[in-house]
Amino acid sequence: MDTGEYVVVVDCGVGCHYRLSERGLLTEVDYVFITHSHMDHYLGLPEALFQAHIEGRTRPLYIYAPRVAEEAARLVATHLFKSPRYEVVFRRVSPGVLLDLPGLRVEAAEACHHTAEEAYAYRLSAGVDVLFSGDTAPQCEPLRRLGAGADVAVYEATCNEENGEVCRKYGHSTTLDAVAEGEAMGVKGLVLTHIDERFNPTIYQDVKKMRRQVVVAEDNMVVRLLVLKRWRGGDMDLELAKVLAGVGGLVAGVGVFTNWAAVLIGDVLIYVGLSAYVEKLGDVVAKDNAVKWLVYVVFASVAFAVAQSATGFSLMSLHAVWALPLAGAALAVAVAAWVAGWILQVASAYRMRQLLTLMKETTDEGLFGAANTLYWWGSALTIVLIGVVLLFVAYTLIGVGFLTAKLQK
Repeated sequence: MDTGEYVVVVDCGVGCHYRLSERGLLTEVDYVFITHSHMDHYLGLPEALFQAHIEGRTRPLYIYAPRVAEEAARLVATHLFKSPRYEVVFRRVSPGVLLDLPGLRVEAAEACHHTAEEAYAYRLSAGVDVLFSGDTAPQCEPLRRLGAGADVAVYEATCNEENGEVCRKYGHSTTLDAVAEGEAMGVKGLVLTHIDERFNPTIYQDVKKMRRQVVVAEDNMVVRLLVLKRWRGGDMDLELAKVLAGVGGLVAGVGVFTNWAAVLIGDVLIYVGLSAYVEKLGDVVAKDNAVKWLVYVVFASVAFAVAQSATGFSLMSLHAVWALPLAGAALAVAVAAWVAGWILQVASAYRMRQLLTLMKETTDEGLFGAANTLYWWGSALTIVLIGVVLLFVAYTLIGVGFLTAKLQK
């Protein structure tokens, strides 16, 4: 986990030093936390220590581990190199707060993995709260208390339901167990890991059937988490951020409708003036064009107001970490409203052009000719701007689709 200030590794199985080295992080890791003493969770640690030395690491490395894993790693570390370039500091894990620094807090609780002498879960807080379950059986109360309300839970899903009995025998969880535990803890996101291909070959199909936003972890996957910026000396709560975004959306919506209401009032006044003028002339065709123009303008204004509000709401939904389907639905409404508004705008421009042409021909006043030209080019410019907005919305939709696909992967 890279917080921007610290790089933290939770468990280090075989090959972990390759992944860290590929990303240039092997010399940058600050803390390593081992969940328990089964070798698939710490056997890569000696290799990582040695490779970090080869790559020129000089900063101290702090390793938090249960007794067995700590003693094994400590024993191996003393024989890796004669003149180490950096210091390795070992610290024993116990339930409670292990680390409390500006920008990083780590708390441990016992996990329910009875086949290990000790097993721990960790909650890392760095703007967002991330729970790492390690290996655990479901309905583990200490782990549930630790993970309550976390933003993301990285939870083990060793087996599918067909192999559930084997899983529970050895203190592991199934895919459905992991999802149920995530819901019990009230976490906002769930990443499934520790997946055994033999005992959980159906994990992608099972997750797809759930219709939930659950990420199945894969090698080399990077999950980017939203970090809420500090606000008045503290971390802004996610729920508060949603409320503020919602209020902002409402204010923006009122502003949009107020703006279009002002435009409508201006159009109505134009219609009243033109109708009075046309009435005196007794031109039925001109009056019919004036009425149709006003109808088209009114509906076009409403369509544009809906489009702007829906576009703003969709982007607000994305930034406030609301469900992507909601943002996508709002964007779909926005596109439909923009298209409808564009068609109505073209129709209203055509009617006004017809009206002003008739007025010029009837009265032979140059004022109507100038108004005709200005209105036509003004409408054309508006239509071009609408086209630009439509392109923006289209590209946004493509981006949302791409992001959704990445999350589902």
